[in-house]
Amino acid sequence: MKTPLAGLLLCALAVQADARPSSTLIEACLRTETMPPSVLYTSLAANAFEVMEDEDAGKIHITLQHGRDKVGIWEVKNSQEFGLIFNGKEMPLALIERLDHGEPPAVFNPYEAIWGKAHEGRESYICTTFNFGGLGKSGTFQNRRGLYLIERRPHPGAIFYTTGKVVLEEN
Repeated sequence: MKTPLAGLLLCALAVQADARPSSTLIEACLRTETMPPSVLYTSLAANAFEVMEDEDAGKIHITLQHGRDKVGIWEVKNSQEFGLIFNGKEMPLALIERLDHGEPPAVFNPYEAIWGKAHEGRESYICTTFNFGGLGKSGTFQNRRGLYLIERRPHPGAIFYTTGKVVLEEN
């Protein structure tokens, strides 16, 4: 009797760990605003980045501390490798889960990105949204954004990527 119950518990935990963010949470992060009643979005102050450089390896870490979370990017200049960092874990773009069938995960400038935190129910994510190096400001890419969502868990959580178009309503 204990074995089937333990198996069910493990399956429930695995499903919860692999849960994808909802479309409402994705929209809140793309728009950088709360989406009542289910998603609370909070902007993160992104003015105190820590830069660590390993000149021998050509690697740089640019991170931002928010409470217990340390988030940011890493890159290797000479090989053009890039990825995200969450609480010490480096995640290359190739390992990030895509939420759509659009463009592959994109490189972005952490200083120009908008960093935030979103809560929906018991789930919590760090959101990083960016406009493709200024291309999202005009032309056919107007209002187009990339979005990374990092699950906030005691251990490094899953990282998701998607793109979306943000059309702000005029008052």
